[in-house]
Amino acid sequence: MGYSVRELSERTERFGHLVPRQAIVNLEAGRKASLGVDDLFMLAHALAMNPLHAVYDPMAQGAPVEVLPNLNVPTWEALEWASVRDSVLDTIYGIDIDGAKHIVKMRSRLDAVRERIAGQEERLGEYQARFTELDGDAQETTRQLMDGLRTGLDAMRSEEASLVHVLERLAVQMNDSWFSSSAVRNYTKKVWFADDEPSS
Repeated sequence: MGYSVRELSERTERFGHLVPRQAIVNLEAGRKASLGVDDLFMLAHALAMNPLHAVYDPMAQGAPVEVLPNLNVPTWEALEWASVRDSVLDTIYGIDIDGAKHIVKMRSRLDAVRERIAGQEERLGEYQARFTELDGDAQETTRQLMDGLRTGLDAMRSEEASLVHVLERLAVQMNDSWFSSSAVRNYTKKVWFADDEPSS
């Protein structure tokens, strides 16, 4: 960028976090093997560049880069991984994040539908318990309410059955411990493995 080491160091100090001249010299000479995140971000800011481009050269394109010991991936993939784009996780970790999100949504929807079914069944039971005590218009009104509840329950049970069918085909566990904080890490391709212990 045309700065001398001294000028670059002074720029970092002006921006609020001094990266000493000697540290920059040692980096350039290869005598300093690592760099703190705060120094990395400040140097990138002083050079008006994306800090990730200081780690992974975007001009290298498909050239392999070691992102972790013994883990070499193309530079563009390393940049995506470092910038937390979900799409790259499938390649590096073997995780289908889009599929996982879809399954989380479906399984969450199933839980919501089952909760609504339980609530509607409870309401229907209450109406049925009072039905014989009513007469005339009140009984007819209650009958109509119960018919409406039964129709709604039929639709919800149909949705529940459809969701269960799809999730079972995807081999998703159907017990209460299907989800945990580590669920995405345990989701591989089309199988969702629940932890042994139920989530709290």
